[in-house]
Amino acid sequence: MNIESNVTELFGSQPAIANDEDFLVLLDNDEDYICYVRNYVSSFEFIVVSNSIMRRLPKELQPITNVFVPSSFHALRQFKGDIRQYILQSNQLSHFYYLFNSSMTDFFDSL
Repeated sequence: MNIESNVTELFGSQPAIANDEDFLVLLDNDEDYICYVRNYVSSFEFIVVSNSIMRRLPKELQPITNVFVPSSFHALRQFKGDIRQYILQSNQLSHFYYLFNSSMTDFFDSL
């Protein structure tokens, strides 16, 4: 029995990180990124942003880490135009509707 071949068979392809999560890249250009993540099992959602996005936020809207919980999603209003343009250009509008169950206008109005 060749142990190395079994290891390759079992671990040759990288498994999904989590089958119970979904995500949407809301913005990705050069240094700036904003990613929305939803975990279905824990019924929790959060947003991860780049350091450059953090620096662009007013001090009163900056969380301690680069992770935003739902109570701080309103900080995204600062990037409304950038997010809207990116979602449309990247053809992710249907995924946006699926995750947020609303139009982009209604989403930003609800923040």
